This record gives sequence, C-alpha cells and structure tokens, in this order.
Amino acid sequence: MPLFRQQSQPLPGSLAAPPAAPAVDWSNDDRIRAEWPPGQLEGTDGGRLGWNNGMRLYEDDIAPGQLINVAEYLTRGLVYTYLGQPLMTGDQAAETVRRILWLITTMPAGGSPVLDQIAARLVRLALAVTRQKGWQPVSLGGNGRISEDLLQVPVIVEAVGAPDVRRNDNLRHFFSVAG
Repeated sequence: MPLFRQQSQPLPGSLAAPPAAPAVDWSNDDRIRAEWPPGQLEGTDGGRLGWNNGMRLYEDDIAPGQLINVAEYLTRGLVYTYLGQPLMTGDQAAETVRRILWLITTMPAGGSPVLDQIAARLVRLALAVTRQKGWQPVSLGGNGRISEDLLQVPVIVEAVGAPDVRRNDNLRHFFSVAG
C-alpha cells in the first residue's frame, strides 16, 4: 500500500479548491471602488511610474512567481482609468486589461489564499474597466475588444461572483449590471 498518492495538479488559472459562495455581489461598482480607496493610491505620477514598470516587465521573461507582481504594477495606472482620470489612451487601457487577465490566468495554481484574494481584486478592476468601456465580448453585451477566451478561466469567473448567481452566470450577471 503506497504511503503517498500523486495528486492531480489544478489547471493554470484555476483555484485549488472550489470557492465558497460569495458573500457580496461584485457587480456593484461601489464595492470595487472600495478596494481602490484614493488615500491608498500613489498619485498620478506614482500610478504612471508603476504602470510603465509593469508594461516594461511584461515584455521581459517573467518568472511564474512574479506574474501577480507585474499585474499589480499594471493596475497602478489602470485604476485611474476606472476612476475617470485616465493616465493612458483607450488603446493602452485595453491592452493593460488584456495583460492583467493573461497574467492572472497563467499564475501557477495552488497558491496561497491571500494571493488568490489579491488576484481576484486585480481581476475585478480589469473587468470593471472592461464593463465601463463596453469592451466585453459581444455575447456579454459589449463590442468584443476583450476576447471571450480571456474571460472563461475559473479564476476570472469566480472573481466576480454574486450571492444567488450560479457560477456559470457570473460574467453575464457582472456585465449586465450597470455598476
């Protein structure tokens, strides 16, 4: 009788265990804004510097343990787009959203619960900007600038859960709410 069994590894972008039902509705913009309080932001100069660093680091060969750090750098500038004080063009913001989603979905699975919470916060900001600009896939009521394949990963779907909404309907619910 073997003492150890080989465990299957979760797919990238998936959580190690099924998430608990969300306690709040993440389609509410006020909840997302509360995760980005102005007093904790670095100011526009710091936001631009963080975003520039994230864009530069993204172009480098990123170590798996640094994916969330690069995504976090990118959000430092993207948050200003969300708050109506953009530091970048619309094209740059759309590319920033794509990069954040890609980075989060390629993170190694089985990370710590704290990293999962940070990743969900970064995803929510990227999706909130996507909703604000109408960039979500056509199937979710947008113009398709952000492709559906970036959104169909468990970590993305689970980041925007809501009570009484089936997991498979999380994105539809999130994008159907006006914020």
